[in-house]
Formats: sequence, C-alpha cells, structure tokens
Amino acid sequence: PNGPYFWTPQGFDAKGAVEELRKQMRASPKSVFLVGLSVNPYPEFAEEHPNEVWIDKDGKPQYGRDCHLASDGFDSASKDPKAWKGISMMSPLWREGARKCIGELIAELKRTGLSKRIVGFHISGFHDGQFAPALYDYSVPARNGYRKFLERKYGRPFPDAVPPDYRRYGTYGSGKDFFAEASDRDLVDFQEYMHKAPFEVQDDLALHVKRCFGKDVIVVKWCMGAFGGARQSELDFTEFVNSKGIDILVARDVRTH
Repeated sequence: PNGPYFWTPQGFDAKGAVEELRKQMRASPKSVFLVGLSVNPYPEFAEEHPNEVWIDKDGKPQYGRDCHLASDGFDSASKDPKAWKGISMMSPLWREGARKCIGELIAELKRTGLSKRIVGFHISGFHDGQFAPALYDYSVPARNGYRKFLERKYGRPFPDAVPPDYRRYGTYGSGKDFFAEASDRDLVDFQEYMHKAPFEVQDDLALHVKRCFGKDVIVVKWCMGAFGGARQSELDFTEFVNSKGIDILVARDVRTH
C-alpha cells in the first residue's frame, strides 16, 4: 500500500507492475510467490467520481493517506496536504476499475510466463489493508448497497431505506450493548450490513482472480481482531466459512498499547 503505484488516472501499468514482481523473482529464482495485491484507488479517483466518496451522516468526506483512513473522524485530515478523499468500498465504479486492473495484471503475467511461479494472491485494500469500515459509510454506493441487503434479508424491496444515524450506537468503546427489537432494528441491520458487505466485495474480487488465472490459486485476506465483534474487525465469520473465493484468513489479536 505504500507504493510503487501502478493504477493512476492514465490507467493501469501492467507491464510496470510485472517488472516490479520480476525483480523479486530474480532475487529468489527458486521460489514461488504469493503476491500482495492492493486494490486501493488512486487519489484523483474521488475528484473524477464525487458520488463514490465515503461520507458521514452529515456529508463530510472521509480522508486518508496511503492505506489508512483518518479513523478519528470525518474531515479530520482534510488540511493534510498528503491526504485525499476516501472512496466507498461499496462503490461499483471502483470495483469495476479494480477488476479491470486485476485482469490486465494476470494477462501480463501469463504473457511473460511469470504466472507459473505464482501460487496465489493476498488481496488488501482500504483502511489498513483490511477492508475495515473504520467509520460508518453513508455514501451513495453504501446507501444503495444497504437497500439491497435489506431486500435480500427480508424478501421485499426497501426503496426508501436510509442508514440510521451512527450516533445512536453511542460513543465507540462505550456504546450500546443491547438493542431493542422494535426501536433498534435499523441499528442492528446497518451494523450487520457494515460487517458483511466488505467481505462480499473481497469474495467477488477473489473469484475474479481465480477466473482470470484459469488455474488453482489461493487467495488470502487478513484482518485484526477478527472475532471481537468490533466494527473495525469488519468480519462476519459466517461469510468466510461460506466463501467461494477466499481460502485463507490471517487474523491477529486486537492491538493493545
């Protein structure tokens, strides 16, 4: 996630990406490789597609640098000259672009013959490379995804549903532990959506990798505090168990300082 970068406003530099990998292969000529693949969009993507920007309930954009979002609050890094607006991981335009980059990369690996030395990919992206929703997402793509999630869950359309105000959850670390079935149903649904949707995105990209490769390869993801239930953990374990694309989950304990 700290570069070099190969996806820019000019397109994806597949040859440059493969050349970088070739350098590593030359350094270890008898090795096979599990390739780390960051699918973060380039900074200008937000200016090109403003409706795909990750925003809070009040419309403030989420900012970040490299692979880290400003998890202490929306708009908090807007004065940082090296920060840029984050894209919603629910964005269909971003996912389309990421899939295109993956396809071009694998095609170039096959063309050069380097694909023979690759056993799999570790897909990373967004906050800390974990696809972790460090803050709640109220963007247009997230809102549309939430409505589709409700339709799948309850078997009927929810054309006017909007995500509930995150402030009803309470302050992070001292929020609500119990929810009322009637008055808090929307909070429960939105929390479930924010846990499951990022993993569904990763699973889709993993399946795309395997289709493009056309041979058995493994796909890995990582997360922190996977089973703690915190929003940053972002993982619904059932989604991993039922995954058709993700083969290995690398999880670690929540950081303690």
